[in-house]
Amino acid sequence: MSETKPDKIRHPDLRAISVKQERAIEALLKGETQTEAAEIAGVTRQTVNGWARWHPGFIAALNSRRLEIAQAHDNRLRQLLSRSMDVLENALDEGDRSVAQTILRLDHPSVSGPMDPDAVIEQRADTRNSSALIELSKGANPFHDPAARDRVEDEMSDALADLEGKACR
Repeated sequence: MSETKPDKIRHPDLRAISVKQERAIEALLKGETQTEAAEIAGVTRQTVNGWARWHPGFIAALNSRRLEIAQAHDNRLRQLLSRSMDVLENALDEGDRSVAQTILRLDHPSVSGPMDPDAVIEQRADTRNSSALIELSKGANPFHDPAARDRVEDEMSDALADLEGKACR
């Protein structure tokens, strides 16, 4: 039996996503712009942009769903590789180099980023901590700041509260 780790997030509203956020995620995954996703979700573009920048639950859910889509595409591509390799081999044997050039130009976008709200906050805190060497040259303490994670979470929560306050006006 595995032990579940307790939530690290002190602001529980940063973990869950709303129906509107889910609608925006669905739209973004279908290739809609933030403006179009906002219209579908019934919010402003600024709200969707704020969620994408400051809401760990939204960021993690979007990253997770993007990874699922990328994995499905990768699986499908793997299924086609064997057949494609046979076709490529035959084409190359017949002197058709354009097929080889086309395959070599294929680009597979990478999907990265945390898929857990806690990890989103940790990544932001780590990014801030990684700039410690620059701060050292300015006379600051470059060592790990255990309160950095809490400050990042508070900042994200405050930014979302500001965003929600502007949306209500």
